[in-house]
Amino acid sequence: MNIIKEISNLPKASVFGLYNRKKNKVFLCLGKDTTKRLCSLVTELKYNSHRISELCNDLDDLELIILETSTDPNLDNSYKRFKLHMNYWYDYIETSGITLYGTRYNYIEYKPRITYGLNYNGESVVMIDLVTRRNDSFTVGLFSNYFDAEEFKKQYFDNQKYVYPVFANNDLTKNYMEYKNGLIENVIRVR
Repeated sequence: MNIIKEISNLPKASVFGLYNRKKNKVFLCLGKDTTKRLCSLVTELKYNSHRISELCNDLDDLELIILETSTDPNLDNSYKRFKLHMNYWYDYIETSGITLYGTRYNYIEYKPRITYGLNYNGESVVMIDLVTRRNDSFTVGLFSNYFDAEEFKKQYFDNQKYVYPVFANNDLTKNYMEYKNGLIENVIRVR
């Protein structure tokens, strides 16, 4: 793996993979600091200390692929968003006919929560947040009434242990996301 030339142009935060073209296999990773995470990973592989021995043996056949990046200066926000997207990337890889090194790791499990709050204009709204076991939350929708919020929740988040982050596509949610987080790209938007 020629990591020296690849490392010089890496994004700060990313979801990335180490891909073996010969075996059509990939190992997925995410990192707040892509360079630091990649260097740590390559060191583990080089010294055969990684938990997946097959990955260590294939080091010379691996190439770096960047799947998703972020320009958000708040790396914690990027990392949380990437964790929400990992199930999407696992499914994308598997449906593309590529095999994973090791087993699929569920980075995050969360439940939907409906709350009342204020949007950026100070108007009352009904919010749907995804909440992790550590009580971190991520807003995925704002609605003008409880009925619409409950319908959205039932349609996308009921009866699932983990789900993809699906964002409401109404004006309240779009304006909130643009105001709070900047434009969010590479996520599923519906409704």
